[in-house]
Amino acid sequence: MAAALARGVLVLTALLFAVAGASFALAPELLARIGIELRTPAALNDVRAVYGGLELGVAAVLGHCALRASRVEAGLWIAVATLGGMNAARVLSVPLDGAPQGTVVTAWAGEAVALAAAAAALLVLRRAEPARAAAAGWSDS
Repeated sequence: MAAALARGVLVLTALLFAVAGASFALAPELLARIGIELRTPAALNDVRAVYGGLELGVAAVLGHCALRASRVEAGLWIAVATLGGMNAARVLSVPLDGAPQGTVVTAWAGEAVALAAAAAALLVLRRAEPARAAAAGWSDS
């Protein structure tokens, strides 16, 4: 059951990255909805690459990890690191830039929920499979 839960979280996280990545790769002007105006070819190119291509790449890696039980743990670590980095940067932005509004808050909430789900799935997987945890070098002592 823990393995199925972990794989499900990984698949859903991959789908979230894929949808976001495809949306920004194909329609970078979506950022105008949150006040980011892209007025030059360089700006459009950069958004397609970073908001689109990078997220599609993360989705591909997470999807690849979800295909085999032996890679699910690694995929969850990747999801936690990626989403954790995104959330940390958003937290840092609040005192530096002010609190975001609207769609950005919604995106942040989704990222935080995905982070919590991936971290919880990782913990559940670890506790359900102590032999795997020991083989991976995890120790409670």
